[in-house]
Amino acid sequence: FGAGRGMRHLLHATLGTGIGGGLVIDRRLYRGAKGLAGEIGHIVVDPSGPRCNCGSRGCLEAVVSGVAFAHRARRLIAKGRAPLLATIAAGREPAGHDLLAAAQQGETAAEAEIRNGGHMLGLGLGSLVNVLNPDAVTLSGGLLGMGEMLLGPMREAISSLAYGPASGTRVLLSELGDDAGLLGAAAVAFERLEDAGRMG
Repeated sequence: FGAGRGMRHLLHATLGTGIGGGLVIDRRLYRGAKGLAGEIGHIVVDPSGPRCNCGSRGCLEAVVSGVAFAHRARRLIAKGRAPLLATIAAGREPAGHDLLAAAQQGETAAEAEIRNGGHMLGLGLGSLVNVLNPDAVTLSGGLLGMGEMLLGPMREAISSLAYGPASGTRVLLSELGDDAGLLGAAAVAFERLEDAGRMG
């Protein structure tokens, strides 16, 4: 489906409130020994970083996700480093989209947080590209709305880490939008029916 159509080996990352993922090997979804393959949000990219809900420090999800960007926004406001952001989010808890709005209006501290998040995302994905050697990495989710402010540093980090032939791995944005998860779930269900038919 979508941007990954026709590819044999694919790494997918969903960038939203949290970070999710999936891995396709030989055109089949890889689930792992206990069905947990694809939990890319819990790759540690900054051992001294913020505590993740899983208990580790510096997981991808703890440094670059909707929740992580909201935490970044709160820290900036608390330190008095983002007056425009504080104005945008006045009277409520700041969210990731407030950080983006401040950055788009020229607040350099807000932009630096988004760019740092993109860099961290690239570190995680670049390491996975070296391990998995996919045909492409596909991305979906609400954080794509941050555009090149997030994606530029991400691509640079992937490129700097990618080894040998992996340096040519393409990074593609999802063509399916919010339907990607539904279509993926349907494909998994169909694959399981096919497997059951072969065994029966």
